[in-house]
Amino acid sequence: MLIVADRAEQHSPLLPALVADFARRVASKLGLPHIELSKTRETKPQKNFRSKLHKKRNVTGVFACAADAAFGTALLIDDIWATGASMTEAARALRPAVVYPLTMARTRHQGAS
Repeated sequence: MLIVADRAEQHSPLLPALVADFARRVASKLGLPHIELSKTRETKPQKNFRSKLHKKRNVTGVFACAADAAFGTALLIDDIWATGASMTEAARALRPAVVYPLTMARTRHQGAS
């Protein structure tokens, strides 16, 4: 198993560091490796979009995992789950691993579908 931190979304200047620190600590306590996904391009903040479709388009194909990372299971840690678009794309970058998502908060998506 691998612990992965998704630092892509910037809801607050402090959150990326908090998420990464939390993921490192979880990995350390469990004695597991830790990596951070990288972004292949810049995106607009997800909170700028009202529709789920626009949020999905904003992050489609944006995450990458180190080419030499090989693992069967990953715990994917992120700050906030609204529509799941970022988490879905992050999990796609970790394929073929089985991904278990963990978020620090969940919000209700408000806006168009």
